[in-house]
Amino acid sequence: MRSLRSQLIVASVLWTGGLLLLMHLPTVLLHHVMPRFNSKYTHLIVLAGLLCMAAGFGIAGKSLRHLRQLREWVVAVRKGAEPRIEGDYPTEVQPLIESLNELIADREKAVARAHATAGDLAHGLKTPLALLKNADSPEAIDELVERMKRQVDYHLARPSGGIGR
Repeated sequence: MRSLRSQLIVASVLWTGGLLLLMHLPTVLLHHVMPRFNSKYTHLIVLAGLLCMAAGFGIAGKSLRHLRQLREWVVAVRKGAEPRIEGDYPTEVQPLIESLNELIADREKAVARAHATAGDLAHGLKTPLALLKNADSPEAIDELVERMKRQVDYHLARPSGGIGR
């Protein structure tokens, strides 16, 4: 059982089964020990057991609601509808939320750097391209091509990496 949902369900069923056994044991003992035991108490004990069962499943459902909410936020961030993951999450999940938000911020910075690098490269190639258009000798063309090659090599060799790194 690798999914959290199946683990929570199995845990709830086991807990509830144990609770019912514990609730049933006093009832059986009271009926055998005290034959005049009023049957309305039996109904109250069974009702208490059912309420505990319902509470157990309600708590499990509430804990899963947080994970569904997290999934919806991640999908919204991936689609660009939301910039960050927000919401009120259990303490076990909160470190994951913080890490995901840090990852999103790092990716935004990387994209901004890539845009800046692309802009720098485009700006650096614009002048040689304009000169290349008007070049009249093979030597001038070779010089401009070499200049453009150096410009591209410079941007690819930068520590931040070129476009897309």
